[in-house]
Amino acid sequence: EAPLSADQLLEKARTAIAAADASAALTYLDTFFAITEEKLDEGWFLTGRAYELNGSVRNIRLALDAYKTLTNGFPQSKYWAEADARIRYITNFYINIQ
Repeated sequence: EAPLSADQLLEKARTAIAAADASAALTYLDTFFAITEEKLDEGWFLTGRAYELNGSVRNIRLALDAYKTLTNGFPQSKYWAEADARIRYITNFYINIQ
């Protein structure tokens, strides 16, 4: 079986996130980051989304880190505004409660 392309890995990660399968999404994204230097902003955005899903790998701090990596490193990204909104939500809802 041929290895998946970066675009295929992103699509599989999106599908896994839609199915609330964070573990599978993160596995696809690990492979994605290992093989490409393109569309990293989308990879970071999907990583944040995966870590926000309810389940055994849920980790709000890692989600926040992923969104911050996107907003700091890719200011022109089409995902910037949504990532920034997630940062503000997480910071207000989770971090400021404790």
